[in-house]
Amino acid sequence: MHRGLLAILFTKIHFETEEKITKALEEGYPNAIINERIDWDYGRQICFDVTLRSPTKSTAMRKIVMVSGDDDGGRWGLSRYEYKSMKACKGDFYHG
Repeated sequence: MHRGLLAILFTKIHFETEEKITKALEEGYPNAIINERIDWDYGRQICFDVTLRSPTKSTAMRKIVMVSGDDDGGRWGLSRYEYKSMKACKGDFYHG
């Protein structure tokens, strides 16, 4: 019984966290299409490779950006820095 409740609680927390991450990404890049995602759970950081489509143009732009959470993962925000590659983004992961 307790394991079931814990599973439900952890599932709820996971989905709430994913909503915060998505919201942070969409605040800076509305309607972005995610091509790749690399998570760094130790530092609550995620690199995203996204495609952005301009509503007025038929062209698409690719961006590499990072979303990071605070110490308890309650708040997530988008870094204003854009990276040249996923490798460069991963290089900025916090390692303690």
